[in-house]
Amino acid sequence: MPAIWPGFAISIVTFTPTQVGCRCPARSATARTVNYPDVDLADPVWNTSGVPWSTLYYKENYPRLQRIKSRWDPRNVFRHALSIEPA
Repeated sequence: MPAIWPGFAISIVTFTPTQVGCRCPARSATARTVNYPDVDLADPVWNTSGVPWSTLYYKENYPRLQRIKSRWDPRNVFRHALSIEPA
């Protein structure tokens, strides 16, 4: 599929039929919707996968992103419900 703009890529997220209508991803889900903080992932009532929300969103990159956040935004000015917390 060609990009809409040169250098701009869009990821297509597909879910299995068992995930349709489910508010929490199954263990096999490997992608999140871009620019949509799904706050249910931080709620253990909805996220029963046993995987922390930070791992679902950022995989093994979360500690590195926390270090970057600590350097460039230590007061956590730029944030949302599931943003990266400074280390």
